[in-house]
Amino acid sequence: CWNTPLWLIMDTCDGAFIAYTGAGPDLPANDWTVTMGSPGPPYLSYVEQYYIYTLATGTINVEGNYINGDGVFGVKTTADTYDPTLNIDGSFTNSATAYFIASNSATFSVGGNYTNSGTGIYTDSSGTLVLDGSATQTFTAAGTDASHDFNNLTITNASSSGVTFTDDCTVAGTFADNTSDSKITFTITKTFTFNAIDIDGTSGHNIILTSTNATPPGSSHSEQWYLDVADASPLVSYVTVYDSDALTGSEIGTSNCTDGGNNENWLFNTAPNSPSSLTQKDDSDNAISESAWTNSNTPKLGFTITDPD
Repeated sequence: CWNTPLWLIMDTCDGAFIAYTGAGPDLPANDWTVTMGSPGPPYLSYVEQYYIYTLATGTINVEGNYINGDGVFGVKTTADTYDPTLNIDGSFTNSATAYFIASNSATFSVGGNYTNSGTGIYTDSSGTLVLDGSATQTFTAAGTDASHDFNNLTITNASSSGVTFTDDCTVAGTFADNTSDSKITFTITKTFTFNAIDIDGTSGHNIILTSTNATPPGSSHSEQWYLDVADASPLVSYVTVYDSDALTGSEIGTSNCTDGGNNENWLFNTAPNSPSSLTQKDDSDNAISESAWTNSNTPKLGFTITDPD
C-alpha cells in the first residue's frame, strides 16, 4: 500500500480502497488527481481494464480541482459503494477513458466547472449532482446517452454570471433551481431534455433563463435554445425567459414570470386588454344616455374584453 498525508490507498484484489486516515475530511488545497504512474494521491498498479478506486464512507472535501483519470489509462472511481458526501470546491473533470460512478444517495456537489470528455463515462446511480459555485460555472456533458446523462441536476449558484450549459444535456429526473436571482445560460441550437423541472424564484428576485446570443437576448428572429420537458404540466414561477423554443415538449406554464422575448410554447400570464365597447342599458335592454337616468332605472352594464392567454 501507499500512505499519503491524508489518505491510505490499500490494494485489493479488484482495485483500491481509499480510506481516510487524517484528522479532518479536507484534502489538500491543490488539485487532486485520480490516476496512476506517478507519485501523488492516489495511484495503483493496473487491474484488468481499469485502475479501480472506491471512495470511503464519510465526507470528502476537495478544496481544489478533482480530476478523474489522465486521459490515457483507464481509471474507474466509484462513490456508490460506501456513499460518501463528495464536495468539490473546484472543478470536476472526467477525463478520456475515465469512469466515474456517483453515489445513489449522498450529495455530490461541484463548485467549479463540470467537464466530461466524450469518451469518459459518468454513471449517475439515481443520485443528485449539485452545482453550488459562487462564480461563473460551465457545464459540459459531452453526450446525452446513459453514459453522460444525469438523474437529478440542481443549481444553487447565486452569482451574477451563474451557470452556462455548453452542449446538449439530458436529465432523467428533475432539473431544479430554487435560488433567487440565479442565472442559467443555455447555448443556442443545443437541446436540453428534462423529465421534470422545478424552477422557482421569489417576488422581485426572478431566476434568469437566457441564451448565449451575442445580440441582446430576446431579440426577434434570434437563434434559440431548445427545451424538451416530458412532464405533462410543468410550471415555473418568478422566472424571466429569453430565446427558448420549447415546442418539442410540453407547454411550460408560468406564474409571476416575465417573457423576455423570442420564446415559443411558454404560457405567460398576460394581463387582459382594457375594456372596450362600453354600453348602458335599462332592464329592457334599451340603451340609455347619462342624461336619461332616473331613480327608477335598473341599469345593465355591457362591455367587451379579450385575454391574449
